[in-house]
Amino acid sequence: MPTEADTLLAETKKTLIQPNQPVVTASDMIRTLSLSLVLLSLIAITLSSGCTPLQNRKRTDFTGFTDGAIPAADQQWLSASQQSQLTERISQEAGTIHGQNRREKVYRVMSHVWEQFKFDRWDNERMFTRSADDLFRERTLGGCADYALVLVTFFRALEIPARMVVTANVNWIKAYQANPLSMPEGHVFVEAFLEERWALVDPTFRLLYSDHNPAQTSYPGEQLYCLRGPDYWEMGLHKVTHLQRTMAECASRYRPEGYSPPATPAESL
Repeated sequence: MPTEADTLLAETKKTLIQPNQPVVTASDMIRTLSLSLVLLSLIAITLSSGCTPLQNRKRTDFTGFTDGAIPAADQQWLSASQQSQLTERISQEAGTIHGQNRREKVYRVMSHVWEQFKFDRWDNERMFTRSADDLFRERTLGGCADYALVLVTFFRALEIPARMVVTANVNWIKAYQANPLSMPEGHVFVEAFLEERWALVDPTFRLLYSDHNPAQTSYPGEQLYCLRGPDYWEMGLHKVTHLQRTMAECASRYRPEGYSPPATPAESL
């Protein structure tokens, strides 16, 4: 005598398998599910590409670079601030990085961070709320904001003057001026003092711009200068709403002729 489960199974087969229709096998379902997951992954990568890290890059020869003296006016960027305090955890990890000059150390730090930390786009929800020590302990980074904080702290631990630059995307600024409800879009760069001048580091696209002018307001990738400081908390950014206010102020200062693409060659880190 058929059980209740047998009856239910038979009815299900009648519903799913209609006359003259192909039978969907388990292999077909797995193949369809796999394709769906691939498409979803591609969509996620596309939507988050603005601050999503790229893959590892090649290394270079550093013998031709010589460190110059750090000017007195720039030595302030060696000092840690509240969010980027050099804790014992950070100092010990920085002690594993070696290089013959500041430039090589920047390359080594970048490789170390990409090998030892994990990227998790969902951590963007905690943007600005974690200290550098929190990031070193948890080992997950949510995007350019977290990567920049780790790098700037790492650089200072290795006696490389470093600071952050928060920027706003020019296209977003134009959209915001037309509709103030537009969601903010920008980037965070790191400036590091190499040889005898400031260089620009893109923490997620892994690019180094040696011929960088800190006085400029136009940054690579159609980004416009908003704010510069040692870390987010020192710049008054403790949560995302603080960033929205800062970028709105930046957008209010922008004029159509205000951006000029910098002719600055980039090196892969």
